[in-house]
Amino acid sequence: MRIFRFILMQVISIIIEYLLLFLFLHYLVKIDFIISISIAIGLLILGLIISIISSKSLQNDETEKENIPNDKLYESLNKLIVNANDKYHLNLKLIFIKFDIVGVAFSVGNNIYINQDYDMKIEYLQGVLAHEIGHHISKLCRYSLIDTIKISTALSKIFHFFYLKLMKTNHFKWLGYIMVFFHLIFSLNNLIFTYPFLYNDEYLANHNACTLGYGEHLRCYYSMCLDDERSKLDQFLDFTHPSTKKMMDKMNKELKIDEKYYDYYFIDHRLYYYKTDVKELELPPFITILRSNAVRDYNLIKITSSNILKVDDNAFRYTPNLKEISFPAAYDFSKRSIRSLKIEKLNIKIDESNLDNIYDTAILGINTNQLFGLELMNQLKELQYPKALIYGIEAPLEITE
Repeated sequence: MRIFRFILMQVISIIIEYLLLFLFLHYLVKIDFIISISIAIGLLILGLIISIISSKSLQNDETEKENIPNDKLYESLNKLIVNANDKYHLNLKLIFIKFDIVGVAFSVGNNIYINQDYDMKIEYLQGVLAHEIGHHISKLCRYSLIDTIKISTALSKIFHFFYLKLMKTNHFKWLGYIMVFFHLIFSLNNLIFTYPFLYNDEYLANHNACTLGYGEHLRCYYSMCLDDERSKLDQFLDFTHPSTKKMMDKMNKELKIDEKYYDYYFIDHRLYYYKTDVKELELPPFITILRSNAVRDYNLIKITSSNILKVDDNAFRYTPNLKEISFPAAYDFSKRSIRSLKIEKLNIKIDESNLDNIYDTAILGINTNQLFGLELMNQLKELQYPKALIYGIEAPLEITE
């Protein structure tokens, strides 16, 4: 019923637009009746041809060899495509391109295009791909190009394009605001008949991504978008997408995330992103792994957790003032996570199987100033780990269990 209603509204919208065009030409411009109706019908046919050609040109499913990514990335993403095709009886294909577009991915026909100009974690791309698959599950994207038949759609996009270009200049921003006026005028038709359907379909695509099991992945991708959120005017002029904040609020409830953890972005107990402004932080109990660049807080001095098991490289890159880490259960702790920090207290778990993750050279008998690759070991006032494993280390430190 939703798809039928969308198509019906588009047919009505197209008829109204070209009827208004005919009336404008015949009664206001005073062009002959036959010529006026011929122009209107001719432009309608031209719009149909352009829409079909655009769709067909983008549905080329041949991926150039230089655009094929590494095997790990391709396999992890194509797995989603295969599973979705089997579960929902779709016929989707994954295409990798390098194209100057606004967006990480988009769909045309049965093809889902991943833009390789965007460099991001595989997990984030999985979330974006699940969102695109979500559009295909909802089926509305199959008919979304209908609005390109309308002249007003083309004109509104042209004015929006010039608005974006002019707003990047120093002296012609005022002209950009004039472009906004015309963009709004020519968007009126779609604002009534088209965009409300596309706007709501974004929420539905997110819901379908959650159903596919990639809601947390998509949520982590959106966390990256929050740092680069558009201006209020840009958000207002994007009639087909809710703001990142609105989509996040809805996803938080759908994923049943506790309100006090809304600012934590994680996948399967792995923390990918958390931005805060505190001096002391105790991580949530369900977080067991810190991924690279996970914690971002310039003022953070102390971080603790009794459940962290693993810390990846550069986990604390964006916490330059961090001085104390207490992860007593952490058996896998990358020395690169703190190599540029002035750590004073460190409490982690070490055993013989993972000493190489900590030391630069030999497991035993290592000189203290090589520990963790830090040159200024005098700053480390307290180091906690099993005494049995520090045999042969001469440390001018207060070593405690």
